Amino acid sequence: MTDVNMWLHQLPSILNQARTTHKEPKPIEGDEREPEAIMAEEVSKDPWEPRLKPIAKDKSTIGSLPAWIIRSHNARDEYADPKTIDKKPAEGDPPIVQIPLNYGCVIVKSMWWPGAFTVYNNGST
Repeated sequence: MTDVNMWLHQLPSILNQARTTHKEPKPIEGDEREPEAIMAEEVSKDPWEPRLKPIAKDKSTIGSLPAWIIRSHNARDEYADPKTIDKKPAEGDPPIVQIPLNYGCVIVKSMWWPGAFTVYNNGST
C-alpha cells in the first residue's frame, strides 16, 4: 500500500460548482433550447471525473508538488505473534502456523485539501 498506484478515489469528485452533481440550470427567457440540451452544455463545461480514478492521475498542486503524499511507518517490519511463539500443539492437533504480524501503518495525505488523509493498517482503512 506504499505505492501511489494502489490508491483510488471512491467518492465522486467535487465539481467547479462545489457540488458532486450538476445544478439544474434555470431557463433563460428567449432561449428556446430544451432543458436536456442546456444540462448537456453545463456538463460539458464541468465534466465529472471517472470514479475509481487512481490518485496518481490527480493534477499537481501549485508549485508542482504531487497531489498526494504517502508515508509509511514500520510498514515493512513483521513480528511473530506472541500468542503462538512458545505454544506446542497437542497430540493429534495440526501444527501451529506462525502468521507474521505487522504493526505499521501507511498514511496518505492530500496536498489539495489540508487535513484530508487516510490511514491504512493491517488490511483496513
